[in-house]
Amino acid sequence: MASISDEWETMEFASRGLSLVLADGLWTRSLARQDLTATEVGELASLGSDVVLTRWLQFSDPKAISRIQEFVASKADVAVTALDNEHFREPQQFINFSSRCFNELASRHDSQADELRGKIKSLEAENWEPGDLDQVVVCASLGAIAAALTVSGNIPTASLVMTLFTGLGCFALLNF
Repeated sequence: MASISDEWETMEFASRGLSLVLADGLWTRSLARQDLTATEVGELASLGSDVVLTRWLQFSDPKAISRIQEFVASKADVAVTALDNEHFREPQQFINFSSRCFNELASRHDSQADELRGKIKSLEAENWEPGDLDQVVVCASLGAIAAALTVSGNIPTASLVMTLFTGLGCFALLNF
């Protein structure tokens, strides 16, 4: 049986991930606008620095991911029972899926942070280009969030996240 602190850490991970994906969506939509004022550009630089980058560094921290990944794998049998998903009929399928997502996040921790820092600096210089997290990172984030939510018993929310994951073509993008 999982400890309450394990489940809480897993839900916090999912919460940080959802917050990251939502903030990145706002950042992306806003940066695509052609009519941004100098004030809005400054706000977007702050959003990028204070929210997107900070959440990315917390969410993709390899040490934290390792703990969550271990917990998720230990609950794979519960996950496949709770989920009604053709991709996860066996616990090993769920473990492979979640591991692929977690490993993708951990492996991109530094490079994605550097890319975000560059975009933030360009905003601070009022010379920006539309930008966001890489699509593979968004997909891996959604997969990891869904896995974490599933094993922590938040099945309806996990199902919604998996619907988004599927709708964005993430199974193909992550080579499942």
